[in-house]
Amino acid sequence: MVVIGQLIIALNFAEVSSHFPVAGSVYQWTKYLSNRTYSWFTGWIYLFAGVLTVAAVVATVPLVLIPLLNNMGMNIGTDPDTNRNVAALVLLSTTLLSIFGVRLVAIVNNTGVVFEILGMVVFALVLVL
Repeated sequence: MVVIGQLIIALNFAEVSSHFPVAGSVYQWTKYLSNRTYSWFTGWIYLFAGVLTVAAVVATVPLVLIPLLNNMGMNIGTDPDTNRNVAALVLLSTTLLSIFGVRLVAIVNNTGVVFEILGMVVFALVLVL
């Protein structure tokens, strides 16, 4: 049932995007499909969601990355200063990715999708076996 509902939503967005081929995000869609006040609020909500997403990623990557690197033989401390430095490095790398344009971000995103699919296949094989 859920698949059918999601398919209907996806087809709805496909139809809307064929009539309004907009390069942009949620703000652009609401600007064309609704009034200015709603699109203004949508833009601000999307901005806050983006800031919170980046902050959450930057805060949690050191918690996973440092133990992973330590298990691979590197000797990285787990003190708060090291966590802060790794978080700053992650923030700097995401900022540089955003600065250098959409093409590089698309390559990184597509690479991530490939690895996600490979991970799911491996996970499914482990569950089957």
